[in-house]
Amino acid sequence: MNILFVNRSLGTYWGGGESFTYNAAKSISKLGHKTLILSSEPLFGKRNVVSDIDVIYLRMPYLRRFSYKLQGKIPKIPRIIDLFDSLLFGMVAYFWIKRNIARFDVIQLGAEIYLAEIMLSRFKKPVVLRFPGPPSEKWHLPALKKLDSNHRALVFGAGDAVTKAEKMGIRMENIPQGVDTDIFKKDYSARNKIRSKYGIKDSDFLLFSCARLIKGKGLEFLIKGFHKASLKIPDLKLMISGKGVLGNKLLRMIKKLNLDGKVLLSGFLPHDELYKYYSAADAYTLLSSYENFSNTVLEAMACALPVITTDVGGFPMQVQNGKNGFLIPYGDKNAFVSSVYRIYSDENLRKSMRETNRSYVEANYRWEVTAEKILELYKRLINA
Repeated sequence: MNILFVNRSLGTYWGGGESFTYNAAKSISKLGHKTLILSSEPLFGKRNVVSDIDVIYLRMPYLRRFSYKLQGKIPKIPRIIDLFDSLLFGMVAYFWIKRNIARFDVIQLGAEIYLAEIMLSRFKKPVVLRFPGPPSEKWHLPALKKLDSNHRALVFGAGDAVTKAEKMGIRMENIPQGVDTDIFKKDYSARNKIRSKYGIKDSDFLLFSCARLIKGKGLEFLIKGFHKASLKIPDLKLMISGKGVLGNKLLRMIKKLNLDGKVLLSGFLPHDELYKYYSAADAYTLLSSYENFSNTVLEAMACALPVITTDVGGFPMQVQNGKNGFLIPYGDKNAFVSSVYRIYSDENLRKSMRETNRSYVEANYRWEVTAEKILELYKRLINA
């Protein structure tokens, strides 16, 4: 089978959707199938380099960064910019696919729903759509209903996306992302190297968070909550990995709260380096105002970390409160402090959470399992 994966951002900005595309294509190719990713690269500056799988890059203006900058400042404009960016990429991608359509048996798209409609109307190839988050009733529902009735199309997702799609009357297969458990596991030598690199003592209790530095990821809430927790736990440290428009604002907040040396911003980390940072930590936290079904939470669990998240979106599908981590209300600093202190002060609880999380991911979220489920979708469409 020859599969084309289409992901507009893999060459420009790495996030959960890009991680899914890369790992799915890589895992499916290991099972003996041919895969190619069609993505974009910025007009100016460097692209994200992927060396172990075939990628075609289309040179595009990356307008999505402007939508991040305008979040919370101007209503509706960020969404319109993001939609225009998606349509622009879809148009350029369409002409590339048109020239190369005979090479592929299946087209695997991200949330490029309008491109899916064009593919199905112009070509007789199966099209599979993966939604990284819940579909919008306003923007996606009419198109999804058309796809729902097309025997050459299937839609899948995970977490809260599946729940919300069902409420909208849309069939969405439930296929969660996977984790490479051979890479994402506790590495004690990496723990020592990372801690030494950043001046973190072995006795320090390190929280780690990995997210784009944008609105919605709860990073200001996290730093304020950490400040309060550090008054109770003097040897507490926090490392945040990622890049984005909030970088300078977070640095000013760290300085204002006198957290220099306690809160560390590592910048963007390559995906294959992340396991070292999970390994260096004692607990993982992601305090988003909304998250569909978090990649990084699964990776942290695979690296045997207790997790603290907000009780929104798909987090409650990943975290069982008090068993493998804690769920807290968004913005509740006291709940955050209490959760951190419980993990910090109770060694037996910490050990139990570590073991539970590693076993849970190994049993349910290995990429080999996810790849097989995706291939079953492809086969159903081809044989329909």
